[in-house]
Amino acid sequence: MEDKTQEKLQLQDEISLVDILRLFVRKLKILIIVALVAIIAGASYGYIKTRDVNYFGTTIAFYVNPQKDENSDQESEYSIYGSYGENVMDNMVKLLSSELFAESLMLDKDGLPDDGMIDKVKATKGEEVATALATKVANARATLAAIDTKDAELDAATDALSEAKDTMYALQSDVNNAWADLGKYGTPGRIASPSNEDEHTYNTIWDNYQLAIDAYETATEQQAIARDNLKAAKKAQKAAFEDTLAQWRKDYSAYYAGELARYRWAASYSYKSASDGSDSNFARSFFYVYISVTNDVDFANNVRNRIVEYVPMFIEEIMPVPGGYLDTNCQRITRNDYIVNTNAGYARNTAIRYAILLAAVAIVVACVIIVIVDRSDKRLRAVEQITEKFNLPVLGVIPNIHIVKDKNTEDNE
Repeated sequence: MEDKTQEKLQLQDEISLVDILRLFVRKLKILIIVALVAIIAGASYGYIKTRDVNYFGTTIAFYVNPQKDENSDQESEYSIYGSYGENVMDNMVKLLSSELFAESLMLDKDGLPDDGMIDKVKATKGEEVATALATKVANARATLAAIDTKDAELDAATDALSEAKDTMYALQSDVNNAWADLGKYGTPGRIASPSNEDEHTYNTIWDNYQLAIDAYETATEQQAIARDNLKAAKKAQKAAFEDTLAQWRKDYSAYYAGELARYRWAASYSYKSASDGSDSNFARSFFYVYISVTNDVDFANNVRNRIVEYVPMFIEEIMPVPGGYLDTNCQRITRNDYIVNTNAGYARNTAIRYAILLAAVAIVVACVIIVIVDRSDKRLRAVEQITEKFNLPVLGVIPNIHIVKDKNTEDNE
């Protein structure tokens, strides 16, 4: 009997969902106050945290495709779609996302440190170090002028070779015609003892033809020399640039790592647009640059301008040229791609989000505390609990009546 009574008391001590809801209703005012305080605190914290956070950015789209050699009959997989395949585009994106391209964004259009960097080196390493670096930069830049000179010399030599070739072929045709006019057969050659005026004229044409052959051979040699000179100039330029950039990375060490990371993470690259959900393996011709910079609109504009200028040059230089194609074409296809504030209303939205989140957490915590406090109250709350707990009959219950006096009655008293 005692066990049953104990079990009954234990069941009555347990709280049901209905009891919990009733408890929350009784404490509704406390829960509302807690929610309001949490909303105010969360909204204030969210707004203060993000009110000065602005993201500046844009999206730039480029069109990339291999340029077909009209004189080539070689078939290529790229001729099927007229664009590069997914694997090639994926490699391109990886290269653009690398430190290699990020470093190129730090440098000027020649790929060398600018005067601002030299000034920073002077401020950190001293004037002597800065002067030495500036000299290296100047010498490296001079190699670019040397390449331009050698390139112009190669163009001139190529034009001269083409002209000499045309002259040689024209005189060869004259020789053949004059040889045929003399009624001779076989391979033309110089007449050892000309017997008439026609044969003298033929020998003159033949001699001019031989001079044209010599001129063509000389032009061929001059073109080869010019090509070798251009290769040597490019080799010297590459060595000068590598040496200069190695010294610059060392002298600019106080800023290099930070700026490199900043340029690298200021832009992201993809050959799929944000709205492109296709996973097909078909070739693609478009890729996208997404720029996002925090609280620095000048830097965002700087990155955007360099992306517009440097990406086509970088792509056209590094992209592989498939068989039957001449080179790679890369051009920007967007025009309204200027830097804008991309997070308008960010502080407001963050404040709302923090307010809702903190209010939800505060209400949950408050509900748990209310339940714990209520259950820790061991006072008897019902008449039945007295009878069952002490095994004593209850003869009567005296109600606790609160008499509310009328105001007029109080005044009369």
